[in-house]
Amino acid sequence: MKIHPLLPVLGFALLLISSCKTSEQASEPTLDQMIEDEQRSAERERTGVQIDPNRPLIDHLRQFPSLNIMNRSSGYDVRMRGHQSISQPDLVLFVINNTPVGQSYDHTASMINMYNVERIEVLSPGFAQQRYGERGMFGAVVITTRD
Repeated sequence: MKIHPLLPVLGFALLLISSCKTSEQASEPTLDQMIEDEQRSAERERTGVQIDPNRPLIDHLRQFPSLNIMNRSSGYDVRMRGHQSISQPDLVLFVINNTPVGQSYDHTASMINMYNVERIEVLSPGFAQQRYGERGMFGAVVITTRD
């Protein structure tokens, strides 16, 4: 029994075509899927923090593994781990009750009473930028207080 000389070439072509279809099916995630992933990530970050009103805000922020807190002589700098910029300040945006208040930890800490804090969450840079524009480019710390 003789094998046709084009049979191995046809087999290879079929294998190549089937692998192309598989790579087309594995498409990039949609924007909605990315938002859901970020929300799940933020939910995991949020649930890990117990609010103790007798402790300062900086102690609560230290519980978030995604934050890098640096002590300066004049206060603290709060940055997102792994997101750094040479050309501009890369501090996270602080948001109190959905109102952006700036990138200064010291200013934010002076504005809140820890007895009124209900929840603290950390938003990744992508999700924070979607919500707060360019100001959220390096992530955000969202503090929700009781009314």
